[in-house]
Amino acid sequence: MPNSDAPQPPAVHPEALEKARQAIMRYRELLDLMQSRLRDYERAYVGLFAGLSESAASLPEKGRQREAAYAVLDDDKALTRALLTARFDSRDFEREFEALHDRVVELRTESDLWDS
Repeated sequence: MPNSDAPQPPAVHPEALEKARQAIMRYRELLDLMQSRLRDYERAYVGLFAGLSESAASLPEKGRQREAAYAVLDDDKALTRALLTARFDSRDFEREFEALHDRVVELRTESDLWDS
């Protein structure tokens, strides 16, 4: 027997509720994708140090970065590829979050129409 003292959710249009649920689901998907991409970027960063000698690899981070900079000046492909990937992924994420935000704002307007 349901507890009659429990707060009841407000009455909403079923389509509005489903659209809001889908927006939340898409937000989770985007967060998961961002986390995955961030791990990829971290691996690319670590890869910049892959060719360092054992003595250079044991330096503090700033020293390792300096040693890796020598390699980048000789061949910047790995760093350029990593940066371009992050750059374009960031633009894609910006567009996805913008579209999701716009759908949620639009949903508020639609919800007002359904309530009338």
